[in-house]
Parts: sequence; structure tokens; C-alpha cells
Amino acid sequence: AMARRYISLPTVLHGQAAGQVHIRCPLCGEVSPSADLAAQAMVCPWCDFHFPLEAGQHLALLVDEGSFRPLKGGLAGPSLFGRATLWERPIALAVADPSTCWTSAEVQALIALIEEAHLQHAPLLWVLTAPQGTLGGGLWAGVQSALGRLSEAGLPRLVLEGVGVHGVEAE
Repeated sequence: AMARRYISLPTVLHGQAAGQVHIRCPLCGEVSPSADLAAQAMVCPWCDFHFPLEAGQHLALLVDEGSFRPLKGGLAGPSLFGRATLWERPIALAVADPSTCWTSAEVQALIALIEEAHLQHAPLLWVLTAPQGTLGGGLWAGVQSALGRLSEAGLPRLVLEGVGVHGVEAE
């Protein structure tokens, strides 16, 4: 039998405070303390690379604190669909989580949210950071149709699209 070998790793690396976690930027390779990155909305201070944010992190950066209310009968998952306020004004909000590949359930929740925005005369803010997946054109046609009704009603919409994501065109 082969003898097991164990490697002892230091708990604190050279030049690092105890309990501090550092993250290496995949673009420039520089290392920054995670607390510093979190304070800068997860943007590398060296090259401005934007680390992916979970839906909840986006929510905290975008809307008034504590104002988010999920869509009734909404989808349970990492992506968020609901109403919130932005500078004390009501908005409809969809925030895709980067870990989620869009399914028909997410698309249907988005259509329901857009329809609610239309009924409530509220602008739509859609943060699209997740790939759409390989859904049939019929579902995305439903999204385009609902977005068209918002435009016809004169309601603004803003689609913020992450790098490498093929989203719905905003007009």
C-alpha cells in the first residue's frame, strides 16, 4: 500500500490578514481583497472588469432598500420578478441570476411581469445577466409582443444586458 502524504497549508498567506479572502481578476490577473471588491460593486479596481453579481446583489444596488415585492404567484428561484421603487417611484423589475439558464417558466414570469407593468402604468427595468437558453421562438415572440404593448402605451423600459448575453433588443 502506498503511504498517504499530507500537505500543510498556512492559514494566513504572506501579506494577508487573518480571515481575509482575496480574489484574482480573470481579466488582468491582479489580486484584490474581497471586501474591497464588494465595496466597489464587484468591479476590479485595476481594469474595471465586472464580476458577475447574483440577482439579490443587483437588487441591492438598483432599487430602494426593502422596496422589492415579488410577483404574486411568481417563480421560486434565483432570478427575481416583481415590483420595487427606484428613487421612490414604482417600477416593474426583472433581475436574471447569472447561474440560471432561461426556461419557459422564467420567460412566462417575465411576460406576466411586463403585463403587470402595463396594467400598473409602471416602467420596466430588466437586468439580463443569464443566457436565454435554447427556447423556441414562440416564447420570445411573446416577450417581444408584451414589450411592444409597453411601447404603445408610452411606458419606458430599460434592458441592461451582461457581456456575452444575447438579450431582447431595447428600443
